[in-house]
Amino acid sequence: MGGNFKVYHSLTRHDEAKHGKWEGLTGRINLDMLKKCGLPEPSDDLFLATCGPKGFGDTITAPLADLGYVKGE
Repeated sequence: MGGNFKVYHSLTRHDEAKHGKWEGLTGRINLDMLKKCGLPEPSDDLFLATCGPKGFGDTITAPLADLGYVKGE
């Protein structure tokens, strides 16, 4: 994939003894985690997609708005 595409995965619950080692992000996504990911500045030509279980959209909307992202239609 080109340099303009990045994917970040976060495991909300991870039990290393049961699931093995995980070096990616862990925990619920929040403003600090998003800042650590180094997202680009919001712009008209940027597409940012999220997915997750029911209710995740409500959880991620506020931190993204704090970073200046506007929810599209």
